[in-house]
Formats: sequence, C-alpha cells, structure tokens
Amino acid sequence: MRVNVDKVLERDQKLSELDDRADALQAGASQFETSAAKLKRKYWWKNLKLKRKHWWKNLKVGNDPKSTKTAPKSPKTAPKWAEIAPKWAEVATK
Repeated sequence: MRVNVDKVLERDQKLSELDDRADALQAGASQFETSAAKLKRKYWWKNLKLKRKHWWKNLKVGNDPKSTKTAPKSPKTAPKWAEIAPKWAEVATK
C-alpha cells in the first residue's frame, strides 16, 4: 500500500512538472506568434513602400513599368507630358 502511495505522489510530481513545461511552451509560442506578426507587418509595409517608389519613378520618367531606365537627375531634363503620353498609350494597347 505504501508503494502505491509513493507511486501516486511521484506521478503527481511528474504531472506537475509536465504542466509547468507545457505552460512555458505555450508562453513561448504566444511570444513567437506576436513577434512573427510584427515582423510580417514590418516587411509588408517595406515592400509596399518599395513598390510605390518604383511606381512613382516609372510614372515620372514615363517608361514602361518593366523598363530598367532610371529617373532623370534634374527636373529640367525631365520629359514633357507630350513625350510621355505616347509611350503610355503604347503600353496600354499591348
């Protein structure tokens, strides 16, 4: 009988330790989920800003969005709207 009581107490201690480890694991998982969401949001915004930057650059230059040309250095050398419009019309009809 005494052996059975010792086994029950030992089992209770092991279950308590297991419960503590499970709680710690749950807390770590929750923290990971939060930090992963923040990181995902950060890079989503970074990607959006980069896409917006490229879109504006291509709109200013008047190139096809798939073009590799860069924007002019000075506003004085920027193309006039009359030069840009035909290029965009070509892109739109493709």
